[in-house]
Amino acid sequence: MNGKRSLVVIACSLLAITACTALQSGHGSGMIAMVPFASDEHGIRGVTPLEGWSDQAALVQQSFPGTKDELVSVIAEQTDLIALPRSIGTYKGSTFTWDLYTFETQIQDAEPGIYRVDMGLAEGESAIHLVFLITVPAEYATHPALYETVFTHALYALTPIE
Repeated sequence: MNGKRSLVVIACSLLAITACTALQSGHGSGMIAMVPFASDEHGIRGVTPLEGWSDQAALVQQSFPGTKDELVSVIAEQTDLIALPRSIGTYKGSTFTWDLYTFETQIQDAEPGIYRVDMGLAEGESAIHLVFLITVPAEYATHPALYETVFTHALYALTPIE
C-alpha cells in the first residue's frame, strides 16, 4: 500500500500547501475561469481553475489505485478523521456518479487550523477518483461560488484518459 498511500499523502500535502499559498483573483465577480487539464500520472483529465484563483483554497483531482476502504484509511491518517462522515448525496457528472462528503478537519503537515473539505469519490474500473476542494471555513462562507463554480465543474468534467 506504500504507492497508494503516497498518492494521497502527496495530495494532502499539496492541499495544505496550496490552501495557504495560492494567489487571489476573480472573487469579486463570483466567476472563476476553468481551463482543461490532464494528468498522465493519474490517468485523468478534466478542468481546473486558472492559477491564482484563490488565496485560501485548493482543488486537487487524482486517482487512487486501491479500494475505498484503503483510501479512507489513508485519508484518516492525514487528517483528524476516524472515518468518513455520512455522504451528503450524489452528483452526476459526465462520466461518474460521485458520492459527496463535506467535513472540517485538521490536515497533517498543514498550517495549524481547521480546513473545510468538500470531497467527491467515484469508483472507476481500475481506480477510485477523487476531487477535493479545500478551503478555510471563512473563505467558503465569504465565497460560496467556490463550490458551484469550482468543485461541481471539476466533478462534472473529470474522466479517465483512454
